[in-house]
Amino acid sequence: MRPARASADLPNTAVVSVQLLAIFSCIAGCKIVDLRWWIVLGVVFVLTMNSVYFSIHEAEHGLLFSNRRANNAAGTLLSFLLPASFTFIRNAHLAHHIHNRSDEEVFDVYTSDDPAWWKQFQFFGILTGVFWLTLVLGNLALAIVPMRWLSNAAQLDRPSAAIMKYVNRRNKWRIRAEAWAVLILHSTIAWQLGSWAIRYAMIYLVFGISWSTLQYVHHYGTCRDVLRGAKNLRYGPVLDLLWLNHGWHLTHHLHPTVSWVHLREVASDAEPCTESLASAYLKMWRGPILTTDHVKNEYDGIVAQH
Repeated sequence: MRPARASADLPNTAVVSVQLLAIFSCIAGCKIVDLRWWIVLGVVFVLTMNSVYFSIHEAEHGLLFSNRRANNAAGTLLSFLLPASFTFIRNAHLAHHIHNRSDEEVFDVYTSDDPAWWKQFQFFGILTGVFWLTLVLGNLALAIVPMRWLSNAAQLDRPSAAIMKYVNRRNKWRIRAEAWAVLILHSTIAWQLGSWAIRYAMIYLVFGISWSTLQYVHHYGTCRDVLRGAKNLRYGPVLDLLWLNHGWHLTHHLHPTVSWVHLREVASDAEPCTESLASAYLKMWRGPILTTDHVKNEYDGIVAQH
């Protein structure tokens, strides 16, 4: 029997409260601390912002709070910090669970039909923060560019086209409103920081590099199966707690309706956690490889949010 979602409400309330306090303290600190303490502040910011994203991830699955309105409100607020539209990235993430390791979404292999240079650019973009920059620029595009134009542009890239197919189903105006809220929030923060906004931008850039890497480290080199195409990684007890058991990624893909609080409880012996995060990260620098295998996505069109 799966653990009740309501049992995660109290710990998640504490988690989100601490995350918001830490992030806004770091932003305020950009203006008042000296260089040495600003570096420490930056480390705290990067670690906490990744934790914020993992709370967003819980909200994307409807697991952050048992009350749907509270869950979506918290997910929206936290996503503004990423910075991104919650509605957009939720649709994109649910599409990921549908397309994982199929031809529509695989970055560590390519076929003779794919432009090798483009697959290399995409993959090493994940490792170097370009992926996060596309999220930032994409939010700007969502705010000002007609969705129809974005959909047409996405057709040039197969993974992007697969995502936009789900995004276009509903909530276009909510996505646009959230994208504008993101721009207003960060413009206001930068204006308040004045000349110190460069520090703010730099710690966000470092966060973006780390966040980009964590988006694929659990999938690199795994089997081409939509459910089992992921792996659990050893983070250590501190990062497991801070990053909401995100290292148990195979378990999450097999049990996407289970909160991070209970994720370890549902893991079986067939879901080992043997490789370290550092080892998996270093392997990624081998880059994508040529393959002759094609994997059709048998779940396309089936999206279960909760």
